[in-house]
Formats: sequence, C-alpha cells, structure tokens
Amino acid sequence: MMKRLMAHTGLWLLALTLLAAAGCRESLLDQVPKLSICLEIPQTALTRADEGRVPSEAAAENAINTLQIWVFLHEAGGGFPAGTCIGYIAPEPLFLSDGSENRYAMPLNPKVAEDHPDVDVYVLANAASAGYPNLNAETTRDQLDALVMSGDIFGISGNAPVCTAVPETGLPFAGVGKGMKMKGTYPVLTVDSVTLTRAVSKLRFVFSQLVDEEGPLNDCSVTSVTLDGGGIARAEYLFNDSAAAWKIAAGQYETASMTFPGLTADEIACSATPEDYAFDGQTALEYETLIRQGIAAGELTSCGLSYLRETDRQLTGTISYVLNGVPGTAEFSMKDPGDFARNHSWIVYLYFTRDAIQFTVSWTLWEEGHDFILTD
Repeated sequence: MMKRLMAHTGLWLLALTLLAAAGCRESLLDQVPKLSICLEIPQTALTRADEGRVPSEAAAENAINTLQIWVFLHEAGGGFPAGTCIGYIAPEPLFLSDGSENRYAMPLNPKVAEDHPDVDVYVLANAASAGYPNLNAETTRDQLDALVMSGDIFGISGNAPVCTAVPETGLPFAGVGKGMKMKGTYPVLTVDSVTLTRAVSKLRFVFSQLVDEEGPLNDCSVTSVTLDGGGIARAEYLFNDSAAAWKIAAGQYETASMTFPGLTADEIACSATPEDYAFDGQTALEYETLIRQGIAAGELTSCGLSYLRETDRQLTGTISYVLNGVPGTAEFSMKDPGDFARNHSWIVYLYFTRDAIQFTVSWTLWEEGHDFILTD
C-alpha cells in the first residue's frame, strides 16, 4: 500500500513539474521582446596630437539636447522585407550621465526577435541644428541615407563662416552601423556598439606677440586672415557609412573664400615666451589645454573660431600682417587631404618674435563623440 502511495505521489510531482515547466515556457513566450539600449559616454582616449582626441572647449560643444535612434532590417526577417523600420525611440526627457550607463528599451516584433536578422542602426543627436527638426518614426532608411547638410548649415555666406558659435540646438552628432548582427536570447537581444561623433569640424586662429619688461618689442598687426575657396564641401552627408572619414557630394565645393577680420597691435595678446604655445609634438589633450590656458591668461588672442562642414581636400590659406611697417604674408596648409574630415579641430598659431614671425599648424581629432552601445 505504501509503495503504491509513493508511486502515485511521484506521478503527481512529475505532473506538477511538467506543468510548471510549461508555465515558465508560456510565460517566457508571453514576454514582449526588446532591444535593450545602453548609452555610455566614455572618457577621452589619448594618442599623439596628429591622431589624438581632444576635449571640447565648452560644455555646449558636447551638449546632446535631442536623441533619435532608428533600427531597420538589413535583410528580410520575421515576415518583413529588408528596409522595414522595426524600432524607433526618441527618449524624452533625455537624461545623460557622464561616465555611466544610460539604458533604454526598444520593443521588437516577436517574429523579428525569433529570426535574429541583421539590422541597420542609425543614431542622431541635435537633428534641428543639421536642418532636420521633423524626423520621426515615419522617416525611412532611404531618407536617412539621403540627408545632407548644405547651404547655410555650417557653410559659408558672403566670404564668412555662417556658424561662429555653438547653436542653441547644439552641434549635430551622427552615427550609423549597417549589417549588424542581432545577438542574445529571447526576449532580450543586442547588437554591437554604434559610435556617435560630431558631423562638423572646428577651425580657429591664435595670435601672440613677444613682450619684455618695457612692453611689446615690435609694432605689428594682422591685416587679414583668409581661408582659400574650393575646400569646404558644398554638401555633406549626415550619416557616413563609407570606408573614408568623410562622406560628401563628389566634386562639389564652396568656391568662396573665408576672410576673417584683422587685429590691431593692441588686440594681439602679449607673452614673454610666445614660443611656449607653439605645437611641438604634444598630445592632443596637452596642446588643446595649453592653448585654452594661454587664452585665459591673456597671452593668446583667438579669432576666426568657426564650425564648418567637412572636406576631403587639403585646406590652405594666407595670413597678411604688418611688422614694423613692413607688410608680409604667411601661407598655411593642412598636412594631408582629409585632415578636416568631420569631428576634427584645426588650430593655426602665429606669433611675432623679435624681428620676425613664426607659426605652427596642428590638426587633431576632436574628442570622440559619445559611444551609444546597444547591449543587454
């Protein structure tokens, strides 16, 4: 009798176990699958100055005021054709914590989640500053691929840069990853990271003059600063999915040159050692910090600060000056074509010594934007 009771008890336990397992499986299938999105703002990575990354001069250059993320099918999956938008989020309010994770969840269609198709991920910040305030969940992949910045958007107007300060809407940031593997287990899936970088670059000129205990050693002035025409792209694609550091409309460049106002002798800052601010192989962070400190100390004068579209060409220009009544010119250029691709910072520094001028040119990657990591 006892054996029979134990046998029945075992059958009941087995039945309950099977029911529990079935219940767990059913509960799992009932869960809404999602793509968990982790936004992470990394610390600055340092390399050599001509390949490094520099910190932004102001919080405004780093500000992310709006954020939009689209995910499209790179290939057919879940019964939907390639190019279908399977997820869109524009988090509001937008809270970003420097140095820590920022998580968002994007719901997925269950059939898509089960198929694990490859996807295309587009990330855009501060879209209004790029001229596109009305992008939304209805925006297609083809439309995003076709977005360009042109005309007055970080361009040239009347021989002057249009944007000489960070817009209230911020600088545009963009990033795209195509053909990305969807990984993970149901109901939470992941893809690799997408890096968001500024879609524009920064240019500025810096000046100084030698001084001793009796005052400036020379009578000097800068009559004009000119960036030659034919360099800045007339149209720049917002999303760069190419193998190059830039993506511009081929063969189309702004023909107008850019001319910046000159500086009188009184407007040129003085330093007992102006050569200390010349680029001399420092890391990107060291040199950018040195220049900022010199400006703050009143030993350097900055002019011509501007935010511009990128180019694959080698930018050139001329600084005209007068030194002790004798006019002269100094020509400057970037080292290589492509040194003014998006997310670069370019500094031209000219200083007056006892009876001559000296100048240096440096170009660095701006601080790497913000890493937007799609993860679990």
